[in-house]
Amino acid sequence: MVLLKNEGELLPLSKDLKSIAVIGPNADSIRNLFGDYAYPAHVETLLELKNQKNVFNQPLPDNIQKIDDFIPAISVLTAIKAQVGASTEVHYAKGCAVNDASTDGFAGAVEAARKAEVAIVVVGDKAGLTDDCTVGEARDRADLSLPGVQSQLVKAIYDTGTPVVLVMINGRPVSLGWIDETCPPS
Repeated sequence: MVLLKNEGELLPLSKDLKSIAVIGPNADSIRNLFGDYAYPAHVETLLELKNQKNVFNQPLPDNIQKIDDFIPAISVLTAIKAQVGASTEVHYAKGCAVNDASTDGFAGAVEAARKAEVAIVVVGDKAGLTDDCTVGEARDRADLSLPGVQSQLVKAIYDTGTPVVLVMINGRPVSLGWIDETCPPS
């Protein structure tokens, strides 16, 4: 990760924080940390081909199955939990999917943010070749904003008044608009 902006006194986070909210579709995803040429992305592509009756007539193995643990890695949420003090409460909420229109998870995300002294919001892309991916080969987009309702999620968390640290996991340039002016991305 690259720290893009650190204005003010929010970062580095204090070791004395009593509570942190970790929110977003990429907060607890190991899979989304990797690009479209990573093994899990290829397995997902083969599974999608199999489920769609193999429209490209590719040779597919019979026993293919989805994997989440192809190399040792941990999610942003797991890393944060490992670094905070024993008395720090970590509140997690996914909020929304990477590329979905549903805001059903917003209430839980807002509740998590309200319980916390700081909200770490982890948004961005899912790289790969399947229909639910937002970046990668054959995943061109005409819009450079965050996919799905992620911008709305960031706004809902920002509106709680809890300080926000924005973490981007993405594989292409993103136009953040108002988010860039109000949240310290890292």
